[in-house]
Formats: sequence, C-alpha cells, structure tokens
Amino acid sequence: MLKTLALLAAASLVATANITQAGEVSVGTLDLKTPFAYATPPSAKVGGGYLTIANTGDAADRLVGATAKFAPTVMLHRTVVDDNGTARMEHVMGGIEIPAGEMVMLAPGGLHIMFMGLTAPIVEGETPEVTLTFEKAGDVTLPFDVLRPGTKPEAHAHSH
Repeated sequence: MLKTLALLAAASLVATANITQAGEVSVGTLDLKTPFAYATPPSAKVGGGYLTIANTGDAADRLVGATAKFAPTVMLHRTVVDDNGTARMEHVMGGIEIPAGEMVMLAPGGLHIMFMGLTAPIVEGETPEVTLTFEKAGDVTLPFDVLRPGTKPEAHAHSH
C-alpha cells in the first residue's frame, strides 16, 4: 500500500513538471535549463537567480513571478546601463515574455530573479528550491544550483 501511494505521488509530480536531466525541467511547452544562483556572503540581503527558458510551443508564455523560502521578496529584474555607464537594476513590470519558439536567458548583467531580504546566506553547493510562476504553464518548483561567484554554470554542469 505504501509503495502504491509513493508511486502515485511520484506520477503526479511527473505530470506537472518533467525532470529531463540534471539541471533541466520541462513544464508545458517550456524547458527550464541550468537554474543557478551565486553564493552570497553571510551578511548579504540580496542575491540573484538565473536560468534559460526555451519555449517549444506555438504560443508565448510569460514568467510573472517567483517565490523562495529563503527570501520574503522575490522580484523579476533587469540590469539597465544609463548613458554615463552606470548600471542599475529595475523591476520588470508585467513579467518576462517567453516568445513561442524562442529562448530567453536570465543571466548576470541582464534579466534575472532578485531574491530580496535573504533570511540566510545562499550557500555554495546547496540547491535551494525556487517556485517560478508562468502565465500559462503555471507554477513549477525547481532546485537552483548555488555556485561560487564568478563560476560559469556550464563549467559546473560538466563537473557532475
């Protein structure tokens, strides 16, 4: 009986989010690849989250928000550089469009997820869960690899 319940629970999870390989999750027509964050110092109050989202469908979707247990406020941001070369972050109102048949990268220096009011540091080697909310695909929770600042996620992925 217990084994049957475990199999049913696992099947229900696979129905909503299909884990295709380490660091990659599919939900609806979206493929979420290489989710990661950089480790933060113990006193940091903010951190960033990054990933690549590919839309294999015929209709656009939109990343409209995110939540994480380790940050009471999570926002979608973009880095903007003004005419003087000064970079600043701004909130992306209305979410981030993921056009049909295209890929959108959330990466340092561009679009990203901002974890604000960190309740604990983001620690290298851990894999905290972040829930992303899409307009059409709905919610999907996935682990974000935590890397040493400056490490490229590709190098990390090949080290498994």
